Amino acid sequence: MATHDGSTGVLLGLACGDALGEPVEGWSADRIAAEHGTLTEFVQGRVPPGGLTDDTEQALRVARSLVECDGFDPDDASRRFVEWYEGGAVGIGGLTRRVLRRIADGDDWERAARVGKTARRAATPATGA
Repeated sequence: MATHDGSTGVLLGLACGDALGEPVEGWSADRIAAEHGTLTEFVQGRVPPGGLTDDTEQALRVARSLVECDGFDPDDASRRFVEWYEGGAVGIGGLTRRVLRRIADGDDWERAARVGKTARRAATPATGA
């Protein structure tokens, strides 16, 4: 069982790693090396250097929900995501934005996620795989 300090350490490590990597997300190792050498400091990305990314924001909301609800409660977690979204979430992806908008407009989280997943599949070209 994780201790409070252990859980805090996990979230802090996630936040630091995510903030360090966010400005170069999706880049090749060669491109990172060419532009930054070894990335050892926070640099400007979509969020201010060292700021909280959308992934970290979502992880913190899940963690708070797990603690406050004494386990996973998808209704509570989705409510927290919608509050974050409506508060001006930065760096949020298109699919996440569409799903959270549907929930905010009254869809339950399961239907919103299912519709979002279907819409994404329809928009993705077939690869023959």
